Amino acid sequence: MMFGKKFAALILVLSLAIIFPSCGGKNAEFRKLMKEGEKYYGASEFEKAIESFKKASELMPNDPNPYQNIAVCYSNLFLATKSETEHKLAAELSENAIKYYKKVLELDPERADAQMNISNEYAKVAAMFMDDGDLPNARKYLKKWLEFDPANADAYYRMGVLDWGLCFAVKKPEVLLGTDEFIDKVAADENAVKAVAKAGRLKKEDALSLINLIKTPEKDVLAAIDKKVFIEKLKRIKDIDDELAEKIYACSTEDTFDILKCIINAAPDLSFTKSKQARAIFTKNPDNMAIYVSKELGIKKTYASRAISELMKHLKYEAIADGLAMLDKSIEINPNAPDTYQYKTMLYVEKIKLEKDRKLLNEYAKKAEENFIKASKLRTPDKSEEDLQKDVKQLRSQLKQLMAKRR
Repeated sequence: MMFGKKFAALILVLSLAIIFPSCGGKNAEFRKLMKEGEKYYGASEFEKAIESFKKASELMPNDPNPYQNIAVCYSNLFLATKSETEHKLAAELSENAIKYYKKVLELDPERADAQMNISNEYAKVAAMFMDDGDLPNARKYLKKWLEFDPANADAYYRMGVLDWGLCFAVKKPEVLLGTDEFIDKVAADENAVKAVAKAGRLKKEDALSLINLIKTPEKDVLAAIDKKVFIEKLKRIKDIDDELAEKIYACSTEDTFDILKCIINAAPDLSFTKSKQARAIFTKNPDNMAIYVSKELGIKKTYASRAISELMKHLKYEAIADGLAMLDKSIEINPNAPDTYQYKTMLYVEKIKLEKDRKLLNEYAKKAEENFIKASKLRTPDKSEEDLQKDVKQLRSQLKQLMAKRR
């Protein structure tokens, strides 16, 4: 997924003496600090620039320009810091940028660039987490974006795309198990709870307890699992022996965002790919969750695994329903974006993969086709009807094959 990047420009305050003619030495000091900050900014010394702009804001607390410049500096620090081992710090820097952009809006509510920059910050952090496959945290920032700007079609679109991505959490199934919002919806669905209970041969109350236990923080889950389990899993990764496994295991007590960095420091000769494989062992993946809930509920791990597998299917249902709702919201605001209809098509395909009822299968196939046609007409308005029908025929063939597997 490619997301556009927009960068705020630093505001240069050159002649504030005209605006504040009676400020005397205070105004001169303000101009000096602003120029000093601009000099540091130009040299990419953003921390020093922030210091100067903050001092300037103390002299003129009702002037929005120092706050704008502070925000831009934090935004640039985010870009300089962003890496797979520094997500927590990068997110904090972006949050600081947002805080100062909001201060600009407070002082100047008509400031359209500050509004746009806040949206851009939320989008950047969400994209950072999404690119790394951390969909729960990406979702968190997209929700913040929508709370700030509820009429933004792009924010709804990206949320829909993220929900579609949750359906493909094959290599990182823990992302589905990290969506607390959807877990709560499944817990409130009596039929879903019954299905989880049936799959795991559990009493209804135990199934509900299992569903709620999935929301346990990662750190607590890891702490409850025997060390030997993790050591054995780590040793299955090539180049990790007993000694290295012990060093890597020590990282499991770190903050969630710091585990990967700790592993890299503990095993500097291990490839980055293998370090990430080791990191994946210390997550709320289905196997770890099965161990954890079986211990908490006093049930067999096999039954816990089956129940969790059924739970994940219902979490996908919730992701699909939310994704379609988000894309519909996006279409209400901007009905002319072909990709929005394309992702609706793909979400209906995901519904087909989970459904067995023939009537519903036919309904979802029809919806998929309708959205496919809309996407195609918007993307290639000059496409002939004959060529369009060829594409539709091919889609129908693919959907029929998929539906045949579900019946």
